[in-house]
Amino acid sequence: MKAWNLFLSGLFVFVSLGFGFPVESKAEIICGQTITENTILDADLACPVGTDYAIIIGASNITLDLGGYTISGYTPGGGVFTNGQEGITIRNGAVDGFNIGIYINESNLVTMENLTVRNLDISDPNHFIFGIAVVGSLNVVVRDSLFEFLTVAHKEAVEIFDSYVDVNNIEVRGGGAGVSFSFLGGVCDPVNSPSNGTVRNSEFSDI
Repeated sequence: MKAWNLFLSGLFVFVSLGFGFPVESKAEIICGQTITENTILDADLACPVGTDYAIIIGASNITLDLGGYTISGYTPGGGVFTNGQEGITIRNGAVDGFNIGIYINESNLVTMENLTVRNLDISDPNHFIFGIAVVGSLNVVVRDSLFEFLTVAHKEAVEIFDSYVDVNNIEVRGGGAGVSFSFLGGVCDPVNSPSNGTVRNSEFSDI
């Protein structure tokens, strides 16, 4: 009986490791790293001047869980970037500094939730700062998040170009605009470059 119990225990471990259980990588990430699997941060990530992007999401169907930690850096760099991917989730932490906190380009089915995105360093009214920038993307959701900026022009929480974005339950403190639906190149072209979406249940102050 004892040997049989040991066999069953070993079989359970084998089955647990080999079948049916999603694997998430919880590891130390370095600045500029491209991730291609589900990832949970295990510490704050502070990136030096000159970092293009702190984390690049380089595959579809990826969840980046910040684990309650903070990604920080400087302008003109960016925080999290993904291009041409589908099924992306970014959640649960803070993105501090950067020219663009999170940049979503030509992607589909992207959810950003439970985030704090801020830049309290740049006061130049001619310097554009975007908390989240969405370009050429569809089915994007931004929800349950806080954005903080100095009360200065051209600091925008969610900037939307040629995309469809649903914004729900966000709070924006400071900045020049809360949510901006814009057109690429500054030309209003709703046929060839539409920007659409919804803004619901949200609060904007000191803008």
